[in-house]
Amino acid sequence: MSDSIIYRLDEIAKFSKGINYSLSDYTDNGSGITFITIKSILKGGGYDKTGLKTIRNRFSQQDFLAENDLLIAITDLTRDGDIVGSPIIIPKQLNGSVASMDLVKITPNKSVACARYLYYFLMLPSTRRYFVNHSSGSTVLHLETRAILKLNLLVPSLDYQKRIATILSTVDEVIEKTETAIEKYKAIKTGMMQDLFTRGIDVKTGKLRPSFQEDPELYKETELGWIPKEWEIVKIGDFSKIKGGKRMPVGKEFSDALTPFPYLRVTDMQNGSIDQSDLKYVPVEIEPLIRSYKISVDDVYVTIAGTLGLFGTIPTNLDQSQLTENAARICEFDKTVYDRDFIKHQCNSRIIQSQVIREIGVGGGVPKLALYRITKFLFLKPTISEQKAIVERIKVIESKLYKESVSLNKYKQIKQGLMADLLTGSARTI
Repeated sequence: MSDSIIYRLDEIAKFSKGINYSLSDYTDNGSGITFITIKSILKGGGYDKTGLKTIRNRFSQQDFLAENDLLIAITDLTRDGDIVGSPIIIPKQLNGSVASMDLVKITPNKSVACARYLYYFLMLPSTRRYFVNHSSGSTVLHLETRAILKLNLLVPSLDYQKRIATILSTVDEVIEKTETAIEKYKAIKTGMMQDLFTRGIDVKTGKLRPSFQEDPELYKETELGWIPKEWEIVKIGDFSKIKGGKRMPVGKEFSDALTPFPYLRVTDMQNGSIDQSDLKYVPVEIEPLIRSYKISVDDVYVTIAGTLGLFGTIPTNLDQSQLTENAARICEFDKTVYDRDFIKHQCNSRIIQSQVIREIGVGGGVPKLALYRITKFLFLKPTISEQKAIVERIKVIESKLYKESVSLNKYKQIKQGLMADLLTGSARTI
């Protein structure tokens, strides 16, 4: 991009602030004008369709937004600056909407700059750091208006900008389609879990049992509702041990001499899996003190403080990891009677999660899930063959979710690489 020129943003664009409003201006029934606030912006930039509100119609024509208008957030409710400075391009379905005073509209000189090129430039990590560094506030972050005006950016020819915007927009479309597929599979999984833990699978046919409405003779009424007659209800403590983790001794966290054993924290734990992107490891001198708090691949973990009630299992490469004091493990159950993954899935279903919710507020103070209360959770017990059949059915949809998630991460990495190359001058031609 040898023909590129460095401009200040205020040299190639005009700015207008969104409208002032009060909470009383919101409409409850969805009538009125679509209202875009900072809740409509994703972390780092982009449109979040879940954050839309509606507001009473009392605006002038200049307040209304059009497709492809560019806005930037100047306020942020997060202390990490996830939103401040983040841009959004108005999609077609938001044509005619209005923006809040926490957003600034950027209108580029069309003979010099393309709005969508500016949109992607504003999403660069270096630009994001610039805006965060020029924001201040004790509880709410506010971006200095002058900082927006003074932002320097590399501006190639208009034709080159449009080609860059087309490339990145194409990747965004692929990302959006992948995200839509993930949401579809999540919805399918939710409905499947509801069926599997109320109707189960007839192992003779390999199909879901008829519903209670279709054939009530197949079911019995219990304290957990109507369940298949063949199933039993037991307490988790009746068939397993619940063992807590261990706090790392103060001042001994993660020294230079480390063991191969990760110290699994709640932040590493997701529903059903472990995020291995930022693992910490147990120091050599501490390992003998906490080695009895290891978790096995045969166990099911549960978070009991911080984020409560997440259940999952660990992969084989993390076998014998140390467990934080904010988590516990369901262990020492008879594997000929209980399937590990069935335990995990049921604990993540409404059957156990509804019991978790009831227990969270017990005792007051900082929310924590007591181990003895977990032992009292009521648990559905089909035969081991039916448990395995249920697990296999869930595995199919989880496999699809996993593949789409891998693809999503790949496309996002491609986008980041392209942005770094195309928007900073690293790539000479496209």
